[in-house]
Amino acid sequence: MNAITPWKAARAAIAITAVAATVALLIPKSPQGIVAPTNPSAPASPSASILTAPRPDISRGHSNTQNQFHEASRLSRQSVASLRQRFQRAQSIRQRAIIARAMAMNGSPQAVLALLELIENEPNGSQRRQLAESLKDVTSLDGLESLLAAADSARRPEVLRQIIAAAGRLSTSESVELLVGLYRGEALFPGQLRAVTTTLSQMSHPGSARMLSTVASSATESGLIEAAAHGLAKIGNPTAVQGLVDSIGHVGTTQASLRRSLLTILSRVSNPASQAYRNNLLQQALPKDVLHALARPNRRTS
Repeated sequence: MNAITPWKAARAAIAITAVAATVALLIPKSPQGIVAPTNPSAPASPSASILTAPRPDISRGHSNTQNQFHEASRLSRQSVASLRQRFQRAQSIRQRAIIARAMAMNGSPQAVLALLELIENEPNGSQRRQLAESLKDVTSLDGLESLLAAADSARRPEVLRQIIAAAGRLSTSESVELLVGLYRGEALFPGQLRAVTTTLSQMSHPGSARMLSTVASSATESGLIEAAAHGLAKIGNPTAVQGLVDSIGHVGTTQASLRRSLLTILSRVSNPASQAYRNNLLQQALPKDVLHALARPNRRTS
């Protein structure tokens, strides 16, 4: 074995020192010192700030909504003149929306008419829509009747949409008559027929069955026909059952999917008040699928 001479040891020490210097030059430094090379494929560990970040408080939005409701409820006891002055002095849309809601909660004809005027005269479309949402809080009989009386003079689609919804909440012969007029008259906004039909279909007033029957047996849009059919099934009286049968005849066999949907709706009518009329229809020369749909409730209750 060869002995290590001092000269060889010195050469080895010089070589090791050179390699160490080269490595030091290749590894980047940070202000804190040498940083080891990172592995690009290794997933990064979440920082402590991310792990300890507070979660969003989802209850805060609900709390704000409740606060606005309570504030509007408190203000609603003030006079209409005072509310109007507050509205004019309000510096933000949030404040104006709360005051508008207070006027709606007030519910008097004077308050409702004043609110309608403020909404109609609002030039900003986005803010006008926000203010019109307050009309949902009109629940008093006098307030709803005042809303319906303003239908003919409504110039803004946002207002008329809320009047249509208010007619459904009122659910009287007069409100049905108003909706019939809005369906047959000139539309103020796209989708007005759908809005009217949807409101009629959500009402339990027997008078709405006649108009829904007309819609279901004459409309050309499948969505209108189906919405009217759902309303007829909800009412379920003999007029409604006949309207459903007529709607199936109106659709015919060209729209197979819509026909199947109407047959299903007809089969789910379970109002006992229409049982005798349904039995009478079973004796008539109707298409087999219609007779089958009419008979299904009988089998369910037997």
